[in-house]
Amino acid sequence: MQQCSIRGLVDTDGSVFPKSRNKNMPQIEICCKIPHLQNSISRAFSIIDIKASKWSRSNTPNSGIYSQKEIFKYWNLVGFNNPKHSRKFREIYHALVV
Repeated sequence: MQQCSIRGLVDTDGSVFPKSRNKNMPQIEICCKIPHLQNSISRAFSIIDIKASKWSRSNTPNSGIYSQKEIFKYWNLVGFNNPKHSRKFREIYHALVV
């Protein structure tokens, strides 16, 4: 159940893009300004044993998955239903393995 919930949140409110320091490595971020929802998202990642960063304290609060191990764990365990996220992840990952 947690995989479906977190997938839906990442599919709708998350983003997939290349890391700033390594353009061939994807990263996943989700933005949320609602503290209760932030706690739920953090808890969902924790339950499925994915280590996500803590929520930033900027104008746009976000949490992310940045380590290669955790990114691929998310891809294999949860994945995406959002075609844009799947396509972006594959494009970035393809650049890594070519």
